Amino acid sequence: MGKMFADITSGMNEQRKGLQRLLNEVATTHPFAVICTYEDRLARFGTKVIKHYCQTFSTNIIAMHKQLQTTKEEKLIEDMIALVTSFAGRLHRQRRVKAPPS
Repeated sequence: MGKMFADITSGMNEQRKGLQRLLNEVATTHPFAVICTYEDRLARFGTKVIKHYCQTFSTNIIAMHKQLQTTKEEKLIEDMIALVTSFAGRLHRQRRVKAPPS
């Protein structure tokens, strides 16, 4: 059985510990494949860079589920919603940290 890497955070966060461990594993052990539920679960943006990185170590990325075909406009809307959601969450966390106890 292979290793599993998971993160519970925004896919826009490049400092995700699970992603960093996955990339280190690819570099050190050169696994045959990285299997994920959906390809875009690796990262919200930059999946092409991750795919290229894995390919340099002869590691394939296999998605268990294929994305539904979306138009460029739908993809753009999804990306904009992801950005707004991520920044709203970050703003909420900052306010929570700064808020004085009641």
